[in-house]
Amino acid sequence: MNAEILEKINEQVLSLMSKHGKDWVKPWANHMPQNAITKREYHGINTFILALSNPCPQWATYNAWKTAGAQVRAGETSTKILFWKFLKKDNPQDPKHPDTIPLLKTYSVFNASQVDNWTPPAASNQIIEPDEKINQMIKDHQIKINYGAGKAYYSPSTDEITLPNPGDFISPSDFESTRLHEIAHWTGHTSRLNRLDESPFGSENYALEELTAELAAVYLSMHYGTTPTPNENAAAYLNNWKERIKDNKWTFYQTAKKASQAYEYLTRQDQETEEITQ
Repeated sequence: MNAEILEKINEQVLSLMSKHGKDWVKPWANHMPQNAITKREYHGINTFILALSNPCPQWATYNAWKTAGAQVRAGETSTKILFWKFLKKDNPQDPKHPDTIPLLKTYSVFNASQVDNWTPPAASNQIIEPDEKINQMIKDHQIKINYGAGKAYYSPSTDEITLPNPGDFISPSDFESTRLHEIAHWTGHTSRLNRLDESPFGSENYALEELTAELAAVYLSMHYGTTPTPNENAAAYLNNWKERIKDNKWTFYQTAKKASQAYEYLTRQDQETEEITQ
């Protein structure tokens, strides 16, 4: 990956963290950021950057807005996102198996709030029932959840989630956010995304797994229409996480990628990289 590109992305992420502090979840909209023209959702680090940059989920490049009959207002600043493209190159030693070369590009996108002559799609009058949808997702994946305990956690050894009863939470959003956070941990089992290890509490790997689960929980909250609520464990690691991003340019990119994989695993969405309409 181009070091200069990643450095700019990290600077943007750190700026957003500093701006929102421990309330980093609250500015997120209840809809996944998507391309306003193609309707395809953004993934990975792009989701985090776009959602925290503007609560409106509609984005597109300058040319895409122009093609749609809209005009980016003069003086508006674009937001940079990443796009991977894999190129095929002939392999002289093995003609049947060409080499794959990853190519990283950045795209400048603008939010719908930054353009004129754009009419957003009409809002749906459908009544969203997030509890039933999440319950169905749990049923589809045969996730074992035990209710009635005094704390929330996922046990890799038993492959089960333990939660307090819903009525023990302050609000429905607190319950659903906690449930989705633990479900995100569940995706890391060796039989699924193979992301978990036996790192002790407080270690770097433990912290990054907590943040991976929290990012995935936010993605899922937006997908199901529930209100994301910050997880205390993730918030506690925020300052250390910021230092890790400064020290290791790959840290945040990899964490967001893992969270996106967990989200896509649970929602059974197409895992191909989104194509940006230019």
